[in-house]
Order: sequence, then structure tokens, then C-alpha cells
Amino acid sequence: MTNTATTSIALAPGEGTSYAAGPSAVTIKVGSEETAGALAILEYTAAPGFPGPGLHVHPEFDESFYVLEGTGRFSLGEDTMDLSAGGFLFVPGDQPHTWANPFDERLRMLLVCRPGGFDRFVADVAAAVADGRAADPAFMPGLWERYGMAAVDY
Repeated sequence: MTNTATTSIALAPGEGTSYAAGPSAVTIKVGSEETAGALAILEYTAAPGFPGPGLHVHPEFDESFYVLEGTGRFSLGEDTMDLSAGGFLFVPGDQPHTWANPFDERLRMLLVCRPGGFDRFVADVAAAVADGRAADPAFMPGLWERYGMAAVDY
């Protein structure tokens, strides 16, 4: 196996590049730039009642979810499961999936994307929210398409 990283990275709790979205947040622990595109690791903190992104696919990258705190609701197609702290889920990117936090406590989880790139999507969403572009109804579908993501309806 070839080492694709350029340097080691050590972060204390709470460190990384963080983006807030109301009471929820995403912290990039290691991005695709640091791993030569091999992967990205993000820490999600989702507030109680967070609805999630909606059922979607992204065939260009896979995701692994590891619940650190609270409980998340994960959907794979029409099947739904709740995973609490210590729960793990691997999802091939071409499988319709989503997640949410419909519960009364916060959800904190690690998301590992392979290969990387989703970290850049998160940064682009945060920039669009900050400058008002995200308010345009055509903006998010275009951004999803740019990153190879597509909504799925059942």
C-alpha cells in the first residue's frame, strides 16, 4: 500500500476546521488535501430534531458512519435503523441512503469518506450560506451535481 499522506496530523478534541449551521456543526478532522484525495474524516454534531440531507446517492465516494454520542436514524433505501454510540454503518455511495437526528439529544458521529472530496463540498456549502447564495433554490441542486450527488425519490 502506498502512503498518500504528506504529514501526520494530531488534533485535540474540538480541533479541526469547523463550519456551523445553526445548532449543528461539521468539523473537518482531515481533509482530502492532507491525504492526496484518498479520504476525508469529518465530525458531525447534529442538534436534536435535525432532519438530515434527504435520501441521496453519490457513486463517486463511499461513506462510513461511526456514532460517538447520541442516536442517529439511518435509512438505506426503504429500510431504517437507529444506531447509538458505538454503532457503525458502511454505505457504498451508489446505495440510496440518508441520516437524521429525530431524537431529543444531540448526535455526534464521525464520517469517513473514501475517496476524499466531500470535505470540499462542506466548505462550499458553508461559503454559500455565509454569502447568501444558498438562499437561491437552484444553488444546492447545482452544488450536489458538481460533487456527483443526486437526490433519490421513492
